[in-house]
Amino acid sequence: MISLGANNSSKNNNSKKKPKNKLKHLLNRMVLMSLVLIPFAGMGFITMTVLGPSLKNPEAKFYGSSKGYPAKQRAAGESIVVETVTVGETDLVQSLSAPGESVALESIEVRSEINGIVEAVFVEEGDWVKTGQPLVQLDQSSLLDEVRIAENNVANDQQNLYSVIESAENDIAKLAADVEKAERRVANAKARLATGLALVEDRQSSAQQSAEAQLNNAAERLERIQGLVEQGALSQFELLKAEDEFAQRQHESFEIQQGNLGDNERAFSDKDFLISRRLQLQRAQLSLERALTLEPGKIEKAQLRLETRQAQLRETQRNLERTVVKASNSGLISVLSVDQGELVGSSSREPMMLLNQDILFEAFIDQAQLNQVEEGDVATVRLTAYPGEVFTGRVVRVNPTIETEHAKQNKVGVDRQYTYSVWVEMDEDLQMPPGLQGYVQFGKVDTALSIPEHTLIHLSGGEGMVMVIENGKAIPRSVKVGALLDNQRKVIDGLALGEKVILNPYALQPGDLVSE
Repeated sequence: MISLGANNSSKNNNSKKKPKNKLKHLLNRMVLMSLVLIPFAGMGFITMTVLGPSLKNPEAKFYGSSKGYPAKQRAAGESIVVETVTVGETDLVQSLSAPGESVALESIEVRSEINGIVEAVFVEEGDWVKTGQPLVQLDQSSLLDEVRIAENNVANDQQNLYSVIESAENDIAKLAADVEKAERRVANAKARLATGLALVEDRQSSAQQSAEAQLNNAAERLERIQGLVEQGALSQFELLKAEDEFAQRQHESFEIQQGNLGDNERAFSDKDFLISRRLQLQRAQLSLERALTLEPGKIEKAQLRLETRQAQLRETQRNLERTVVKASNSGLISVLSVDQGELVGSSSREPMMLLNQDILFEAFIDQAQLNQVEEGDVATVRLTAYPGEVFTGRVVRVNPTIETEHAKQNKVGVDRQYTYSVWVEMDEDLQMPPGLQGYVQFGKVDTALSIPEHTLIHLSGGEGMVMVIENGKAIPRSVKVGALLDNQRKVIDGLALGEKVILNPYALQPGDLVSE
């Protein structure tokens, strides 16, 4: 009985457990189904809330896929709605900074132009000097003597020149007077000769005519008497008397001819006198011409001698001035290597001192910023030696050569690898020694055409492409672009002010139908 009761009790317990197991099994199946359906539901939710909108968002990754909005519109032959922007002018503020250090563009070796002993040194190492400021003075005693001697030589040669000029003027004046006197004597001799010739000619002509007439008369009378004597009309005595008269007339004619010879001799004497006077005139003229030729040479020689003396005086005076060595430019005495009592000269191996001038701030700009800085750009400089202070300056020089590590492998200080140099001149009168390190900042406003960066498809080397709308179609346009500032890309070439370009054109194809 006991065993039967126990069996009945176990059967009742088993019948009670079966409904519980079925419920548990049903719950397990429901949980499993939920675990399977929830991810699909999540995926559907994500698809509806995230993926769906992204297919129409030009900035989304899926926008350009085969399921994206442009692809569907293209497949349906319908227009793709796009957003456009207008090309405008924008003030592009360019700003960049770079490290650098102060450098001296020139380091001048200060030397003496003459040999001498240093009498005084007026500066010390580290002094700032100005143009024309005395630096060193040499002993002047010997040069002072040379200047005095040169001054005396100039005075003597000046007096000699005056004497030569005065003598030449007097000689030429005397010779000119001699020529004038000789000319008057020649004129008088000519007049004397002319007068004598006229008188002789008149006298000879009258006497000759009278003698010839008397001789002719005597000859005719003699011929007539001879005829009468032969006829017996006259005596022989009358014939002899006529012959004596004819002979007398012949003698008188002969004497007249002899007198003509004397007159001719006197005329020849007057001609000789004229020739003598002419020779005297020629000698006087030659003397004057010789003086006019030679005296200027004497004056020129004396003038050249004086100019030589004056040049020697100027040279000695310059040498005297050179005993005071002055600063050729404003700058910093970085090295001083001369003391009082030293012998210095232009041939000395070591300079007396080094003068650093034109000290500027040299900035080392990264090669990626090449051509971003130009001469005339305004710059602000901060120096480590002057904390909290800002100095303004202007770019005065740009060297676009890129420095490499090999070229500056021993450079100590600022790292210059793959940089180019820009020199900035300070506006302030800042006494800045070489070697000060700091930073420089450049900023300038450039008004230029610009477009948003999202309108541009970059190619290479400043070349790019944008999409424009022409006749309802997307048309590619090549452009040249520049710097990017505040998400605005500078347009150099390819677009005009007022043109419209498409935003986010990456999913578009040339020729796509588009609309705004």
